[in-house]
Amino acid sequence: MELHPFLEVDQRPTARWWYVLSTTGDSPSMRVGHSATFVPGQSAGENDRVIIVGGANPSQIFDEVWTLDLKTRTWDTLECPGFRGRYEHAAFRVDNHPGRLFIFGGATQAGCLNDVQSMDTSSGVWTDVEVSGTAPAPRTHRSAAVIGSKVYFFSGGHCGSEPVADRSVHCLDTESWMWTAITPKGNAPKARHGHLMLAAASSTVEGDCGGGERIHNGCSSDVVKQGSHKEKGTATPTDLNRPNISNRIYLHGGMSGSTFFDDLHVLDVGQGAWSLVRKKRTSPVSRAAHDGLIHQGQLVIFGGMNQEGALDDAHKFNPEGNSWSKLQFEGPAPPNRLDFAMCSIKLSVPVMSEASALDAESELTGTSASTKETLERELKPGSASSRGSFSDSASGDEAVFPLETVESGQSPAQQAHFNHGADTTQAAEEAPSGMTEDMHLIFIHGGMDTEGEIFDDTLVLALSS
Repeated sequence: MELHPFLEVDQRPTARWWYVLSTTGDSPSMRVGHSATFVPGQSAGENDRVIIVGGANPSQIFDEVWTLDLKTRTWDTLECPGFRGRYEHAAFRVDNHPGRLFIFGGATQAGCLNDVQSMDTSSGVWTDVEVSGTAPAPRTHRSAAVIGSKVYFFSGGHCGSEPVADRSVHCLDTESWMWTAITPKGNAPKARHGHLMLAAASSTVEGDCGGGERIHNGCSSDVVKQGSHKEKGTATPTDLNRPNISNRIYLHGGMSGSTFFDDLHVLDVGQGAWSLVRKKRTSPVSRAAHDGLIHQGQLVIFGGMNQEGALDDAHKFNPEGNSWSKLQFEGPAPPNRLDFAMCSIKLSVPVMSEASALDAESELTGTSASTKETLERELKPGSASSRGSFSDSASGDEAVFPLETVESGQSPAQQAHFNHGADTTQAAEEAPSGMTEDMHLIFIHGGMDTEGEIFDDTLVLALSS
């Protein structure tokens, strides 16, 4: 059992530590297969939010929409007339339709879907999008690759552990709302579901885990070329040492039947060609039902499952060197999980001096060690959403705190969830003149492990200070 520090409104997170995001209001119940999308405020009076759509648990499929105001840290529900509940769908935003959130596909108790729905993020009203062309067959598809006004999908879930049969790339043009099936050059990935698709686009879809961020050009011989081309224009010496990674789609992992994949494929949208990144010893193990995003030009993946069970590790892929590396957390990782919701968020945090930041990290490390020692001595085994109990042998001299479940992400004053005699982060009054700045964090909610435990916690991680 691992406990994580709470991140309060007046605190700045320390890099590479997972925090429970302290929130108020009723929060989404335990669920899997839901989506989380960062939606920036569209007007001066509208705050940035995370929008949670759909999902399921063993009892029901959710037809609800939750919002988390990132300024007030308050959960709320949206009346969502017109929304058809589903899980394992793809949610995405596009720059040419600001103020709208779109979803594609997913599943209900009756089977898979292939419709496109749109939500007005201000009113919460849903409408069906009328599309032309040949739509993909109904499927589950947990991620969408957004490049400009076009959204790309590949394969997906058909029934049970089997994927759909087709290996075409399906492109939805959100200007004309037309579907087009594309057959790129090279060897297409095998049909699969539970895979991850991320777009490294030349335009930024801020905060959307399925969209791309602005990243620079680069090159490497570690990509197995299956469709070569010559770049136009004059290349500088730096350009010659870097591949052009703009407008590329990265497809990682997934499963088909009992087979789990660990491969990383690259689709060059401009050239219409697939390539395969050579596997190295540092590559992540095979997995499906994981999630990821692009951070500072690098792919970041977390969690998922394979034959061994649910996973709690994170890895990043550097396109310039075509190399994987494992992310090392300073504190405990979240409980192993799959089929969770994940996105990148922008959070306003206090500015902190370098000395204060070092002090905060030192206190956090010491607190973590003390808490872990107490837990190992006093608590029975369990997961982050299991209620533990204390041993009868605990003495009055030992630091014993009531163990609350990490369910709502709330931090009432009486909870000493991770407060073993030290502040976990620096308070706002220690920041110069109360100054704040925006910080990008990884946000995850819910999911499940392979033992049947379903989560409803809200966790965040800063990859850099």
